Amino acid sequence: MAKLDLYIFSDNGQTRTQIGNLKGNDIVFHNKDLNAELKIDFSIEMEDKTGPSKSIKVPARGAETVKFKAAHKAGTTVKYTATIARAKPEDPIIIID
Repeated sequence: MAKLDLYIFSDNGQTRTQIGNLKGNDIVFHNKDLNAELKIDFSIEMEDKTGPSKSIKVPARGAETVKFKAAHKAGTTVKYTATIARAKPEDPIIIID
């Protein structure tokens, strides 16, 4: 059975969840919405299939992979905002171990 650690904390008045532990450099974002596009804006530059980017779009029922750039060291914090259509945005955080 797999193990998933959720670290929940307060960051500048916002409750946040860190999902760990990241292995490797890839993060795959899956859009489970049947009709609407998912837009993700990152606080730092990531690598996607087109090169360096601070934003990606994931089609309905699709998936997109981003990679941490080699320059991102342990302890680097990546905040992002994920929004589907007119739903309220989610503001998670990723901390590179």
